[in-house]
This record gives sequence, C-alpha cells and structure tokens, in this order.
Amino acid sequence: MKKGEIYWCTFNPPAHVAGHEEGGTRPALVVSDEMFNTSAAGLVIVLPMTSRVKRYPNRVDVPKSAANGLSQDSQILVDQIRTVSTSRITGMIGALERDVRDDVDEKLRFLLDL
Repeated sequence: MKKGEIYWCTFNPPAHVAGHEEGGTRPALVVSDEMFNTSAAGLVIVLPMTSRVKRYPNRVDVPKSAANGLSQDSQILVDQIRTVSTSRITGMIGALERDVRDDVDEKLRFLLDL
C-alpha cells in the first residue's frame, strides 16, 4: 500500500462507530508512507471517503475518474483520520490524482497545525 492509493476499508463493527464517525465499508485514502504501511505493526493511516457531497471545510472533492477508480464523485473526509489494521483493507480501487493529493496534504497541514 502506498500513500495516495484508494482502497476499500471496513470501518465496522457499528458498535465501535460513534457520533459523526464514518462506518461501513467504503473507499479510504492511504495517507501514511509505505515504510509505516509495511511495518510489523500491520497498520495503515487512512482518510475515509463518502459519496454524500457536502460543503464542509475539511473535505476535499474527488471527481470520479479512470485513474482513481471511483464510480461516483466523492469527498475525502480529512477531519476523520483513522489508523486501522491492514486486515480492514480489502481491494485496491485506484490512485488519487496529484492535484487532489496536494489539496489533501494542504488540508491535513492546516488541520494538524503542521
């Protein structure tokens, strides 16, 4: 798994999802680097995605494309950073375009005050 790739990720069981957290199986963008993703910890840091487009400041629009493999326009939920077990990751969907990755990186830097 590489930073910038989009995978199916299971954020269940529902009992572990609270408030406005995203649940279910949905696309997720990998934001951790490959060294972390392949470590013995068996973890990866992801941002969930949704096809319910809303105008919130901590979301990044992702138009569907052949490169990213999404079947509908979506948004990356930058404020829902999750560290998950690699066992929650299933098939690869595609890879995010560079300009959208730059938007995600900018929002992460702002959100985390980096």
